[in-house]
Amino acid sequence: MAFIIPPEKLYRYNPLPTAQCIRLLRIDSTPTEPLSCTLEIVNLDDSPLYDCLSYTWGDPLYQKFWPPEEQREINGLPKYEISLNNHNAPEDEDMRIGIAENLYEALKRLCRNKHRSPSGHEHGYEKQSGIWIDAVCINQRDPVEQAHQVNMMRDIYSKSLSVVVWLGPNDPELETALEVLHLLASVPQDKLYGEFPYDDIFEVEIYKSLNIRYIESWEWQAFAAFILRNWFSRIWVVQETWAAKNLIVFVASHTLLWASIIAAIRTMKESRLDELLNQQVEKTVNGDATITRYIGNSISNLAIFDDVIRGQKELDLERLLASSRQFNATMPEDRVFAVRGMWNPGPRVKEMTAVEWLSKEVGMKVEDAYTKASIVSMREQGDINLLSLVEDRSTRKLKSLPSWVPDYSVRPVMHPLQGIPRPEKESQRWNASQGLDWVELKNIAGEDRELNVKGFHFDRVVEYAATEVEISDNHSMHTVLELFLKALDTCPDHNSRERCREEFWRALIKDTFRNKAAGSEALEAFPLLFTYHLWQTKDVMRTLQTPFFDTDTDSDYVNASRGVSALENAHARTQSLILDLSSRDGISVVSSWEEMENIIELGEHLPKIMDITIEQIKSSFLSAYVGRRMFRTRENHLGIAAESIRPDDQVWILAGAAAPMILRKVDAGKWELVGEAYIYGVMNGELVPKSGAGNAIESLTLI
Repeated sequence: MAFIIPPEKLYRYNPLPTAQCIRLLRIDSTPTEPLSCTLEIVNLDDSPLYDCLSYTWGDPLYQKFWPPEEQREINGLPKYEISLNNHNAPEDEDMRIGIAENLYEALKRLCRNKHRSPSGHEHGYEKQSGIWIDAVCINQRDPVEQAHQVNMMRDIYSKSLSVVVWLGPNDPELETALEVLHLLASVPQDKLYGEFPYDDIFEVEIYKSLNIRYIESWEWQAFAAFILRNWFSRIWVVQETWAAKNLIVFVASHTLLWASIIAAIRTMKESRLDELLNQQVEKTVNGDATITRYIGNSISNLAIFDDVIRGQKELDLERLLASSRQFNATMPEDRVFAVRGMWNPGPRVKEMTAVEWLSKEVGMKVEDAYTKASIVSMREQGDINLLSLVEDRSTRKLKSLPSWVPDYSVRPVMHPLQGIPRPEKESQRWNASQGLDWVELKNIAGEDRELNVKGFHFDRVVEYAATEVEISDNHSMHTVLELFLKALDTCPDHNSRERCREEFWRALIKDTFRNKAAGSEALEAFPLLFTYHLWQTKDVMRTLQTPFFDTDTDSDYVNASRGVSALENAHARTQSLILDLSSRDGISVVSSWEEMENIIELGEHLPKIMDITIEQIKSSFLSAYVGRRMFRTRENHLGIAAESIRPDDQVWILAGAAAPMILRKVDAGKWELVGEAYIYGVMNGELVPKSGAGNAIESLTLI
């Protein structure tokens, strides 16, 4: 049955008299009475005393672990009504407004006159105390007021006495979850230094390293259900917690220390427990899927809170926009406006026009918000490295977005080559356009969605290998080796073959091993990457060759037979390539077939150091290759770039870009951006023309 308030009883909002005015809610009722409140208009310039509520409009719980019959239906639609009086118009008494279930639960919790804050001091919610709550204090039927109040969010939250976080009501495993939370928060910082080369959350050594007791699987599940509550995934909560002078966290009847939550998440991040727990959650919720799925690590989201708070004085727009993609937003444009308040504009965009350009406007299109934010960010940075945040076009949701503007509504699959946040200039490893003058973007107020750049054409794509998904699911690593073999066979001499070898192995790990520039240790570990993939192929073949005595239909047997046949072909092709490559003088990037077989034969008896090294080189490969694929160019260079590359796409060095860019010609002078690329030997200005020689500089337009 629909929730309906008679029109004559629906609360009528009085307009806010000035741009600095907000409404505050005062709870007049006691915990045992029906909710009755008063709205009062105040001016922020008068320094009113109030708190802000941070919560989620919809379901606050993570219910995917619960049996279907026990799951609760909680949404953001009005379910309860509260009595609302107008302090500024006493004649409007006993009017009503509808609120959603989670907000109703929060208000009932706040009805308590007093509670103790984390510091131990008494903080009163006396009946005269005001609290700002967006769903009630903003007239949701007035889009002009909505837009204006969104632009005031930073001031509203930063000028409050406290931000009260409501994580939601009780769940069956909450007590266990909080016990695990406090256990993780108790880990000393000195225990988090060093490497954690574990691939299973249930390895006993992890807990010995952290000096805590073993955490059982059912305890991890309870903790995951807590940390995956929807509040932690909301984009607006980043700004709300960042702006807070004091944070008070409520969940059911518990009051938590925000510092404990951050400490627990920091332990998870530094020990890689967040990755391992995320894997367990995926297995529990989705089962052992046979197809690789790109998933964001939602469990790590709170580490972004910590990173943002630590860097409060250095919050540039690029970093904020990149971080916003890790969170959920009801409205896609919120990924700009929810972080705008945390932005500390750099000197290049200090002028009011640049800052005001990012204000929320009634009717603004998402594409315009993303385009404007991208241009302002590039002006702030003084380069066009934001282009490296552009995701593969196959994952973009906003198809009408200019090709050079990141789709911030999409959780990224690829890690930008330079990383986010970008390194300090002295730590920057690559600058392919070094020596090319950057021409600063002049007009940021135009409606044009084109980006004018300059640079030079370097090479052209002729073919490419399988993606990471295809390598994992179809065991297609042989396509990568085939590309390498073709490149070698095209090389005319020893020097070019040596260059080809370097380009090959360094590209597949973006020249990075153990989070630092790849050196001799990386080259020594690199052959284990192919050994690992061969191992995986053999394991799957062995499984599929097991007699299917319990198959329900003939089709099961047929499908299994086809799978075995495809794997046998991939295995045979891989073997042929390995035998060829390992027999060539000076090619040390693959082991001999015999060496691979001997390592695989060891199985569980593999030396620990080798097991760790395999995990490290696999991690380096995935960090570089997920969302990308290897390609070969007309001039016989090898590199990696976005999965959507095609033959005839061109490799360009653009002024202001640290990485080479793959462009696709659309029309005369008009190009689309496909994505950034890594090619060893061209990453630090080696190809930039000197004194007018070499490649000709051209002007072009990205659309």
